Amino acid sequence: GTEPGPRADPLRRLPRHRARARPALHQSLLPAQADLAAGLPERPALSAGVPDVTAQSVLTQLAVSDGEVAPRVWDAIIRSRALVTDAVAERARVSRSSSDPLMRQQAAALADARTALARAVLRGRGATAADDYSREILHLRERAEEAEFALAERSASFRLARAESSTGFAEMARHLPPRSAVIGYVRTDSRYVAFVTRGSGAVAVDLGVASVIERLVRNWRSEITREMNAGGRSATVNEQRATTSGQALRRAVWDRLRTHLAGTHRVFIVPDGALSFVNVAALPDASGAYLVETGPLIHLLSTERDLLIESSRTTGIGLLAVGNPAFDAGFARASARLRGAETECDDMSVTRFAPLPGAAAEVRGVVEAWRSAGRGPSESLTGTAATKAAFAAKAEGKGVLHLATHGFFVPKTCKRDVVIEQNPLLRAGIALAGANDREARDGGILTAAEIAGLGLDGTAWVVLSGCDTGTGDVLAGEGVLGLRRAFHTAGVRTVVASLWPVEDEETRHWMVALYAAHFQQGRDTAEAVRAAQLARIRARRHAGASTHPFYWAAFLAVGDWR
Repeated sequence: GTEPGPRADPLRRLPRHRARARPALHQSLLPAQADLAAGLPERPALSAGVPDVTAQSVLTQLAVSDGEVAPRVWDAIIRSRALVTDAVAERARVSRSSSDPLMRQQAAALADARTALARAVLRGRGATAADDYSREILHLRERAEEAEFALAERSASFRLARAESSTGFAEMARHLPPRSAVIGYVRTDSRYVAFVTRGSGAVAVDLGVASVIERLVRNWRSEITREMNAGGRSATVNEQRATTSGQALRRAVWDRLRTHLAGTHRVFIVPDGALSFVNVAALPDASGAYLVETGPLIHLLSTERDLLIESSRTTGIGLLAVGNPAFDAGFARASARLRGAETECDDMSVTRFAPLPGAAAEVRGVVEAWRSAGRGPSESLTGTAATKAAFAAKAEGKGVLHLATHGFFVPKTCKRDVVIEQNPLLRAGIALAGANDREARDGGILTAAEIAGLGLDGTAWVVLSGCDTGTGDVLAGEGVLGLRRAFHTAGVRTVVASLWPVEDEETRHWMVALYAAHFQQGRDTAEAVRAAQLARIRARRHAGASTHPFYWAAFLAVGDWR
């Protein structure tokens, strides 16, 4: 007999009518409590809002084997992603814009309670008995959750029930720009699956066992850490090791999708699991060049719904740039190569932050690029002026916020009070003026929990120019819980953040290139990030320096791509 012809690419055909007519699948992925998530305080809502991973696994494998079902399964996954995140963000937005004086009073009470809890966490136990300190933290958490529950009850008519949302696969596909594709990664109970669409139809690809892919991610990220610790020593060997591990990861999570991306100029990625901490553009191709140089333009979305962000939304006015705060006067003689805590398990009550002279120069360069582009008013806070209170007072209403300072995220694996361990937004933050004085009333540390309560609905961009500002805890169905989630909750459309520790001086050059590309040359966010990455690769090659991803690939933009 004759050889069978090639199977039709399911991306080139719409799902058949009989497939669309079946009952909604998303109900299989959502827990029974999902419709209540928007009415609960965030912590219990996160516990209640985890998708059924067994159902998810069955449905994704069904999508892999049956291309007709893939769009409907992906639709269910889209509707199940970030239910709590969206509900909390909508609740905060409604309370900020409400004319109801009681609702605004309850929102203020919640902000005060979160600040009190954050202050106690950052102060540390000190001489207080462990049991007494745990009771204090627990009391403050209960106070914050009571305030949050009261606000949720007050805003009941505005609750989101994403299970019944109109935002799904069809809406995402309609908002996809020409010559673009979306990859939605899904980590099931034991495997990774990638959904791909170019706007009509979809395909699901089984990428393999989760533990194998996560080992490849750890191997690649360990090479980032190796180069960071080497400080430029053994650069050739380290870069080759990073290339080897990066190629292995690329083959596992990218190569099998290439045939479905043919002809695309731009690819939007929704990561899941360990892939949330991978810059796919920094993976090397078979020749050793990076995908940012040879592949399509790649941009990260927190969920597929980011494609539906309205470009007509009101945008704030002007730039606020914060850099090299005076953490304390006695520390002025020291300097820091990296913009983060000394170790990932540093106790924030004793950690000391060193000055960042490159960050001060970065702010000047960013402001200059902004002004030369004629983008409107700009303001900068540096040294002793870069306080937590000043930032909170000036941030609202700005179009762009730039924070060039130390960032931190303390993993939950570090030994901490259980209340602190359970809340990743208390384990992430940025250091501002006075950060080395934990006894001061303000403290100088702005936690992610406090950031989530800011009113930043008009802010198009937040740039977190520090170490580990894009990391956090990964929760099934919710994504990365950390600084970038906090800013999205506060209303920000796009967050530029880092996946690992970054060098002070190298970051300055990267950021100036980013602002020049976006605000002076008029490139969209995704193009500006790529331009900054390419600029640093070329500059380092020209200087004969290593192009290891550690130096240029830490920062990603997440959210609105425009």
